[in-house]
Amino acid sequence: MLPSTSTLPSLGLGTFPFSGVFTPLDQQAASDVLRAFVEAGGWYIETAPVYAPNGINFEQLIKSVGRERLFIATKCVTGRDATGATVRSGKSHHLREQCHSELKRLGVNHLDLLQLHTVPEDASAEESFGTLQELKAEGLVRNVGASNVSLAQLKAFQAVGPVDFVQNRFSFIYRAQHREIEGFCLENGTLLNPYQVIERGLLTDSPRQAFRDGDLRNNKYEYSGDVYAYVRSWVLSDLKPIAETHGVSVTRLALGWAVHQPAVGVIPVGATSTEQVRANTAASIGPLLADVIVEMESAFERLEGAVRERVGLSLDEYRGL
Repeated sequence: MLPSTSTLPSLGLGTFPFSGVFTPLDQQAASDVLRAFVEAGGWYIETAPVYAPNGINFEQLIKSVGRERLFIATKCVTGRDATGATVRSGKSHHLREQCHSELKRLGVNHLDLLQLHTVPEDASAEESFGTLQELKAEGLVRNVGASNVSLAQLKAFQAVGPVDFVQNRFSFIYRAQHREIEGFCLENGTLLNPYQVIERGLLTDSPRQAFRDGDLRNNKYEYSGDVYAYVRSWVLSDLKPIAETHGVSVTRLALGWAVHQPAVGVIPVGATSTEQVRANTAASIGPLLADVIVEMESAFERLEGAVRERVGLSLDEYRGL
C-alpha cells in the first residue's frame, strides 16, 4: 500500500526523456533508470500519451518493479493517433478513450493521477474536467488535475469539481503566475507537481554548452545563442559558488528551493541514466536552510537586474517565455 498523496515524496520520475528527445535510450536503459529510482525510495512516475513511444514498453517497465510500488501519473487531451500525428481534444469521448488507452498501454487497472495536459479549446470546463470527475467516481482514476493553466482556468475547473493536482512550468528562474496559482492551491488543498524544475539540465553543476543533433533543446529559443550562454554563465558564476560554499550541488539548490515553496507536493525530474537518478535523489532531500535561500534570491535578483539593464527586458521575455 502506497502512502497517501499528502505524504508524496519530494522527487518523482518524469519519463519524457524516455522518448529519446535528449539522448538515445532503449528499453534496458529505461528499465535501469526506473529500477534505480524505486530502489532509491522513489514511487511517483509520470508519463503522457503524447510522448513519442521510442520503442519503450511501459507495461513491462511497470511489471519489472511492481505496480504496487508506484504512483502512476499520466495525462489526457493531447495524444497521438494511429499514424503518430498529434491530436488534441477535450471532448468527453476523447478523454474516455485516452484514459482506457493509457490503462492498456501501462498495463494497470487504475491511474493514480490523470491531468489535462493543456486546456482544450474544443470543450468547456464542464465537459473536459467533468469527464475526469466521472472517471474518478468510476474508480478508473484516483486523483485528477490540470496542467499549463491560468488562475482563471483553474477556478473554472474547481467550479466543476476538486482539482487534486496542478502542473505548470516552475523553477528557480521561471516563476510566471506562480504565486497566484500557489495561493489557489493553499486555499483549496491542491498539490503542485511542477515541471522543468531544473530547466532541462541548465540548473546543474555542468550545464551543456551545446546539444547533440536531434536534441529537443536545439529547437528551443531559451537554449540557443546568447540567451542560453548568458544564463548558463550566470549559473556558473553566481549560483555554483553558493552551492560550493554550502557543500552541495546546483541541482540540490534548484530542487531544494522548489521543495521549500508552499503547496509543492512532488517534483517530477527526468533522467536517462542511473547516475542521474541517484544524483537527483540525493539532491531532493528536504528544503534548504533559510540563509541559503536568501543567497539564492540575491543571485536571482542580480540576474534579473543585469538582464533588464543589458537588453531592457524581463528575464522571461529575454528567454522567450
